[in-house]
Amino acid sequence: MAGDWIKVENTLPDKPECIRMASKLDIDQDTIVGKLLRFWIWADQQTISGDVTGVTTAFIDRLTHCPGFAAALVEVGWLETSNGRLKLPNFERHNGQTAKNRALTADRMKRSRDAAGVTQSSHNRHQRREEKSNTNKQPPAPGPLIPPVGSDFMARAVQFLTDWNATPGARQCSEIPTEISARQLLG
Repeated sequence: MAGDWIKVENTLPDKPECIRMASKLDIDQDTIVGKLLRFWIWADQQTISGDVTGVTTAFIDRLTHCPGFAAALVEVGWLETSNGRLKLPNFERHNGQTAKNRALTADRMKRSRDAAGVTQSSHNRHQRREEKSNTNKQPPAPGPLIPPVGSDFMARAVQFLTDWNATPGARQCSEIPTEISARQLLG
């Protein structure tokens, strides 16, 4: 069935709670994760609200094949006991139909965003491919190096150099202009 799954965070094996439980029970964190999954799958099938009425800590230890597992759950805050009743705190946040709907919606939105990114990325690759194919074409023929100018071009050039030479102060060779702008020459 579509609802036969539980939400598990990818950080679970390294959460402080798992580390504490592994230390208390003297087993590795991966084994703790497996036993947690076994317990949470059972809880998802047996309760809607997280209240596990009529269940004892001894039953949880038998369910997980790990003596002291329920006590470790209580110690890290993943199981509460009150007047002989057991409750999984924040159960509705991670389990139940509402939590599953939220998780499915979040996953669907992520895939939608990822697909949009893939489409954009594909478009960019196609565009780059077109740019590369355009670089193989022959460049346009160069135009004249010196644009056509009016008959007073030389007169303006001479005037510019005359003005430059007339500027007070000693000049070094490195100060001789190597380029004269068209605006300076053509007015």
